[in-house]
Amino acid sequence: MKSFIKLSLVTLLLMLLGFSSQVRSMTSNFYTWLEGNFRKISFISVPDNAWTDRYFGSWLQLAPTKFFPNANCPYSVGWAGGALNIPNRAGTMPGADNIPLNMIPFGIGVDGVLFDPSGPWYSHTQARTGHPPTPPIVTPPYKPNQASVKGFNAQNVTDDDCSGWEYEALSTFGRPNLGFDSYFGHVQPLQPQPGTAGRYHYHGYPWALVEKLIKDKPGKPTYLLGYSADGFPIYAPWNGSVGYVSGYILTPDARGRGDKTGTGKHPDGFYDGTFIQDYDYNPTAKLQFVKNVVAKGVTYNGVITPWHIQTGNYRILDSRNGIWGPTPEYPNGTYYYVITTDWPYIPRWFAAWPDDTFKQLIPPERMNLYKLACGSLHKYKNIAY
Repeated sequence: MKSFIKLSLVTLLLMLLGFSSQVRSMTSNFYTWLEGNFRKISFISVPDNAWTDRYFGSWLQLAPTKFFPNANCPYSVGWAGGALNIPNRAGTMPGADNIPLNMIPFGIGVDGVLFDPSGPWYSHTQARTGHPPTPPIVTPPYKPNQASVKGFNAQNVTDDDCSGWEYEALSTFGRPNLGFDSYFGHVQPLQPQPGTAGRYHYHGYPWALVEKLIKDKPGKPTYLLGYSADGFPIYAPWNGSVGYVSGYILTPDARGRGDKTGTGKHPDGFYDGTFIQDYDYNPTAKLQFVKNVVAKGVTYNGVITPWHIQTGNYRILDSRNGIWGPTPEYPNGTYYYVITTDWPYIPRWFAAWPDDTFKQLIPPERMNLYKLACGSLHKYKNIAY
């Protein structure tokens, strides 16, 4: 009965959002169809309520769950949806530009859940004045470097200190403090603005979605996970016998020896993955790193299918976590993004300009970022909305 009620509510909401009879494919919370050169999408960001959390059992029903709220994510799952209109760039090859996300969700999964990796910002002033972190410092086994901890504020989404350093939400520090489930998802703070309150979204590899796709259609060479805000498809980190690894690796040095953002407000400590700026795109170094790990007889966890690493049958992705090649949906080839199990997980750069409809999905508190005078100091310097 609950399933019927849910489906009826979903259908009603999609009709109110402008859903038409031109649907070409659908899942329970995701409808997409093509009109001319655009892909239309209507969605609700609630994963299938039959899924279970691998550690906590069944967790998502129509009401607030036993897993959300939790101490570090005290918000109930909400029925947050919307309508998108993105260019259909599948089958094409983008230019060489790397366009930063600028707080826009990277894309949307075929389960209706957004891929939204952006995290809070480091506060240099907070770290230097000894202001206590928010939420409280985590307990072992997580032991982040204390200089990073002192500058942490879970609500600093606008970089009000103009440091240019963004916390990696899934770092060993960020993940427990931001209240993720075991599928690297959590929910947005409750806000009055429609379409954002309590919205569940992914910050990393969507285990539940991939497992469901494999179960529904086993044996496919790869699986379409969704579509990006700039119109390219998104896939799992393998295609047939080839596995994909990101080209990013931690900078082997201390942060103080080179200010990557040019703001003069870098955190102390070594590049340990606490911040997204701790990583460099260095495919040569990454390749050697993987080879060294394999040579020691240790399975490298950079892809979901470790046999690709052990057999040497893998490829390193470009700086946007993308690659060109044929897929089941596009046998003649397309440029597509890959969500990997090594950083950046979800890509942090667009290959083309994202569609304006995705900007509507930016949580209200992040919108103030565009008004800051410090925008010219870091990665947003080339963005003008």
